[in-house]
Amino acid sequence: MNRGFYFILTFGLIICFPQFADSQTKRARTSNKVSQKQIPMPKVSEFGVYTFARHSKQKDSSGMFVAPYEYGEIVNIFFHAKSKLKEKVTVVPLQADFSSIDLRITKVEKSNFLDCNVEPSEYAMELELDQITDKKWLAAEPIPNRAGEYPFDVFLIYPSVGFAKNIKSKQLQKSMLPKGVYLKTIVGAIDLTNDGKPDLLETRFCRNNAKSSAENCDYTEGQIFKKIKGIWKSVKYLSSCT
Repeated sequence: MNRGFYFILTFGLIICFPQFADSQTKRARTSNKVSQKQIPMPKVSEFGVYTFARHSKQKDSSGMFVAPYEYGEIVNIFFHAKSKLKEKVTVVPLQADFSSIDLRITKVEKSNFLDCNVEPSEYAMELELDQITDKKWLAAEPIPNRAGEYPFDVFLIYPSVGFAKNIKSKQLQKSMLPKGVYLKTIVGAIDLTNDGKPDLLETRFCRNNAKSSAENCDYTEGQIFKKIKGIWKSVKYLSSCT
């Protein structure tokens, strides 16, 4: 009788296991589809590439702050959109594999900077955000050809968003970009809808050659793009105004 019982049990496992495995595979696929579900494009008023700077009690012979660093901050922030104290801005590291963070606006005041890249030209508002004390940010190695004080750049998004992912240059494809934009000129590409494609872009290129990276020249220009209802729109041109 024991032999008969084990025979039936074994036969049942042989019949049922493939069905069980198939159900688990389908469940995994369904779970993966859920995790990759596209989300609606959030409202974004201001965005772009900015510099992360670190401060310490020590400087080198050239006057640059050196490790160990005490805190960091995003510098030279100029917005035209009306913003208020304590509102949050999403900060996405571009050349460091850290998660994005939200920082509060701690200061807003009219600047002396007349921005000629908007029409009509107007004075921007200068912002300050919370200081950054995360040890990962303070200990990160700078990217090539950058001083430790300014280790990498960040992409700011205002108002803050629930999802923002940096798309690295090796993940970008020509078909993802606005017409006339070249891969080598992209300095920031952000996915806000979880579809693996950029929704916000900033480019920088040589003034006399839109195909050439800004690293190859002294005089540069740039352009900022936002995807609106699935279509790329240029929202700002960046130049020295001279």
